[in-house]
Amino acid sequence: MRPLFIVFLVVLFVAPAFEVRADLYTDTALSLEWLVDSSDEIFLAEVVEDIRTETKHQLVAKENLKQVLSLNRFGIAMHLPFSDDRQRVLFSRNDDDLLLIQYLYGSTRRPQSIVRAAAGDQWLIFVRQNGFSAEHLAYAVNLTQPGECFDYAPVTAAGELLTKKDTILNHVAARIQLKRRVPPGCNRERIDQYSTGIKEWYEQRQEHYLNPMEVAEIRGGFSLPIKNSLSFGTDLWISAAVVPADEKYHQELLTADIDRSPLSLSFLLALLNYPGEKTEHFLREAMVGNYRSEIREIWTYLTYREHLTDPLNNQLVGRWDLQGTHERVELNLMSDHRCIITTIEHSGLRKRVEGRGYWAVKDKRFWIERTEVRAMHWQNGPSWGEHRRSFFSPKQIIEVAPNEIKLEAGPPMMRPKDSAPTP
Repeated sequence: MRPLFIVFLVVLFVAPAFEVRADLYTDTALSLEWLVDSSDEIFLAEVVEDIRTETKHQLVAKENLKQVLSLNRFGIAMHLPFSDDRQRVLFSRNDDDLLLIQYLYGSTRRPQSIVRAAAGDQWLIFVRQNGFSAEHLAYAVNLTQPGECFDYAPVTAAGELLTKKDTILNHVAARIQLKRRVPPGCNRERIDQYSTGIKEWYEQRQEHYLNPMEVAEIRGGFSLPIKNSLSFGTDLWISAAVVPADEKYHQELLTADIDRSPLSLSFLLALLNYPGEKTEHFLREAMVGNYRSEIREIWTYLTYREHLTDPLNNQLVGRWDLQGTHERVELNLMSDHRCIITTIEHSGLRKRVEGRGYWAVKDKRFWIERTEVRAMHWQNGPSWGEHRRSFFSPKQIIEVAPNEIKLEAGPPMMRPKDSAPTP
């Protein structure tokens, strides 16, 4: 019995390390494919002797492999004074006078390791520019000693560590030839930290529904487990890689075990990269298991907030009243597809409930989802809390007049006499 007991203890001790991405034993690689797509420029650089510097060496760009600006911008990207949002390369010497090099990516990422350097060493330097800010170093790959340190290792989206310079350069060149770019609005730094940060980002949002700006931020890439974990030293395993949102990963996400995987939320949010009936069908089927609230939110966005080209979306903006059998519903439909929903009972205490949510028209079908209601708390006063309700399933719009909308199988929606469209 003792061997079995030991194995059981080992499993209990090791397993959490592979589920908690922020611990000391596992990490996520930024794949070469993601680095190529998310970089504005990629430089092939070399360590050269320079007697004018304190360490008598500097890093010089030899070639711009992916050029958006120009070769002379390399110096600007690499030698800015270091602060929260400015990154650079540092040379130093140890007690034995050995030359050392370190790349600093900024305060949002942990400090990168200090490694040995020598004249002739070559590096791939990945540079980004955010809006009108200065260029900054996003990542560096060691071409001379590719497997020496994880911080500068070239790992593919398939989880393979490339160990030869020519293989690395060919892999990068092939990806550059595809001319892939991250989509507009993509927050590349957020996706860099997808494994450790996406769950926290989702839970800290202020509203109980996804909006287009939020979705744009996390579209373009995500992290996936790699089949064979990579080992760096005795205490670091690479168990996942950030990959670009290529079509080939769609099916992998659709076959993930959403009910049981600790990465379920990451997988679900990654599906926002693949709008369309295939994804919507998968989410509808998955709504009966765990993560029902999250699945409904993602499905709702893809179904009713993606590509809102129906002209009726503009015509319905403003205030409407809907007289139901048991309650009256007052609607204020806003142009950004948020809405205020107030329900008033016809009988009894004539209870009045203030709510908010969002609405849309797609293919002449009108849909409203309430996500929150305003409630009175005995200690803190009125506050908004999550309370979901779908008012339509949705309903087909039969006829639209300036002050009336006829819906299938239901009472008409009427404009209040004093109403005007809400901007």
